Amino acid sequence: MRIRLAAAALALLTPGAGAATDVLILKDGRRLEGEITVSGPSRVRTGGAEIRLSEIASAEGGPARLRAALLLDAFLKEADDARAEALAAAIVALDLEPAEFAACAREDRATELPPPGIVERRVVVRHDRTEAAAHVVVPASAPRDGALAPLVVALHGTGGNGADVARFYAPLAERFGVVVACPTATFNRESGWGATDAERSLPRSLVRDLLAEMPIDPDRVYATGWSMGGHASWDLGLHDPSLFAALMPIVGGPFFRYYPLLSNLVSTPIYDIQGADDDPDLVAAQRLGVARLKALGARELVYRELEGRGHEFFDDLVPAGLEWLLAKKRDPLPKKIRFTTIHERSLSSAWVRIETLASDAWLPSRPLKVRTRAPKDEDAKQRMFREAMEAQAARIEASIDSPSRISVKTRGIDSYSLLLLDGLLDFDRDLWVNTNGRRSYSGRPQRDPRLLLRTLRATADRARLVWAEVTVDGPASGR
Repeated sequence: MRIRLAAAALALLTPGAGAATDVLILKDGRRLEGEITVSGPSRVRTGGAEIRLSEIASAEGGPARLRAALLLDAFLKEADDARAEALAAAIVALDLEPAEFAACAREDRATELPPPGIVERRVVVRHDRTEAAAHVVVPASAPRDGALAPLVVALHGTGGNGADVARFYAPLAERFGVVVACPTATFNRESGWGATDAERSLPRSLVRDLLAEMPIDPDRVYATGWSMGGHASWDLGLHDPSLFAALMPIVGGPFFRYYPLLSNLVSTPIYDIQGADDDPDLVAAQRLGVARLKALGARELVYRELEGRGHEFFDDLVPAGLEWLLAKKRDPLPKKIRFTTIHERSLSSAWVRIETLASDAWLPSRPLKVRTRAPKDEDAKQRMFREAMEAQAARIEASIDSPSRISVKTRGIDSYSLLLLDGLLDFDRDLWVNTNGRRSYSGRPQRDPRLLLRTLRATADRARLVWAEVTVDGPASGR
């Protein structure tokens, strides 16, 4: 199937050879002849009929934008890297103008939702190329005919599985018109999600694949989970804050060692449900995280701690939480970013990427430097360690001051890159970057369609198109 897909897409390179007119072959077998014109996002017109790209199997002739859109969808779905590279070369060879290229990448889609039901599928975990199972709920009420659907990633608790979670969410998915993706943890099954690199990679890989294969809105992707799945939803948001529009953890909190990362979620809406009679350490962690987020200025934070209730699923509160969640939307092009990391594999957010951490940046594998002996009082001791972790963790703050000027502050970083997104900067003017008060870059970045395709293939996030990147290293990047 993959080989046939790539071959069919590459056939679009020489459309209409010897043909007297444009031809569309639809997925239902119909053949339409006549001049093909682009009539709008994801739609073309021929012979008096308007056709959605998702209905088209192949095309002979027609505008380059149509061929680019069909090739792009095949490129994002193609599992084999060599065949994907051939598809990328074919797209670049069409030589679209930058504005048309970006519009095609953002808007034109040949994908469609599968029939309503619960779809069982395999997920290739990008961390180590292992496979995992997932169940995806596709409701009949989900947007269709070219409209984009919201997506909720729902994570099970200890000993649970994606199939059970999917069955629970099926009525809610129908009620709210949302696709719900439910992966099954395979790495630490008996104790649930253990927040390892592989376990983070599974839901991320699932989101990436669904963005490539279905008309999912990348600005309306949400994470929720119960118990260890609640821990995991916090973990995913803390380490990859630019992926999700909002979070709904249920009886799961942020781990103590992640305290420095709470600043990553200041701008992320959170609906947090917790039973007051649950494990005291878990309740304390929830209260601490919520208090810290509020102190940092989080405005969209709902914390529901219910007296007389413990470690429960709270199925009576999930519908209201889900409705609250789905009203939120991610800003795909934030002009300000503040990102902290304590992990060598968690290095990017939106349009900034840390390339190299400084040797003195704190990581859980490195000693934490404290200036005084730890006090005997446990609360004071914990506070001292939290403050030390936060002060020594690597951090980058970046702001776009104008379409041609970016200011960056860093700590604990030897080098970083700025991913220059379509819609944020003026590529026809020189760009000036100041790092820690010093000029670190000036010049005119050139648009690179191959870079755009490479980064798009990694995320399938059509709302963020990377035209160019600038790397800053050396003393200016901050210690």
